[in-house]
Amino acid sequence: MKKLLLLITIPIVISALFFLYNSYVPITYINECKDKHLFRYQFGIYKIDTIGKKEIQFEQIGNAEDYFGFDKPACIDGIYKYEQSLRKKETDSINKGLNWKLIKHNLYRNRNGDIGFQENRSLGEGAITVIDYITKFGFNDGKPLKSVIDTATFDDLGSSFYKDKKHIYVYYAMLGGGSFTINTKVDYNTFKVIGDTYAKDKNHIYVDRMGIMEDADYKTFRTKVGIGPYAKDKNGYYSWGEKIDTLNYDDDTREAIKKLNNL
Repeated sequence: MKKLLLLITIPIVISALFFLYNSYVPITYINECKDKHLFRYQFGIYKIDTIGKKEIQFEQIGNAEDYFGFDKPACIDGIYKYEQSLRKKETDSINKGLNWKLIKHNLYRNRNGDIGFQENRSLGEGAITVIDYITKFGFNDGKPLKSVIDTATFDDLGSSFYKDKKHIYVYYAMLGGGSFTINTKVDYNTFKVIGDTYAKDKNHIYVDRMGIMEDADYKTFRTKVGIGPYAKDKNGYYSWGEKIDTLNYDDDTREAIKKLNNL
């Protein structure tokens, strides 16, 4: 009888000591996610990351069933993708209800009379994207587009530049959502796009979303359609408006320079 009682008591005591220990000290959780930051801790599965030298971030991703092995917690990547899919469905549902209709050149109007510039934006890590609309200038936080844009004369100039009868506009694409702005620095009457990513007026050379190229030599600046972000002037070669280090560049740049030299 004593032996039986001892056989029952010892495992209970060991288990109690283990759970008491695990209440204070995380134990590595071997998992299919291959995530080294997952731990069994306080009757749950936690993702524990160290931020800096002292701060520790805890995120519970599994409950007691996962802790005892009756179930498996979803991998963090899976959780993020699931959350993103919910956000995508929500955004798609809202935009479907707004009944956006194309006016011209990526410009749309919804059932409420708002004007929106259509873009694809990322919902975060995982490459899930959603079609959405910029309805206000700047990063969707300025004046409404409908208060300024003349839709009848709105036109796509190429690259990221647009115009109507009064203004030149620039769309700045970003993963999480871009901006749509009025370029107030250009000379409207002489502004035109040159090549794939550059433009000019009577005063300056402009690079796509970056604005005026201060160091460009206006008279000798050259680029062409089909060459992408590359250009040249008497002072050297450029990519996206930045000077290229001719001692250190890749094969694509080498091919682009060859084409530029034939201009």
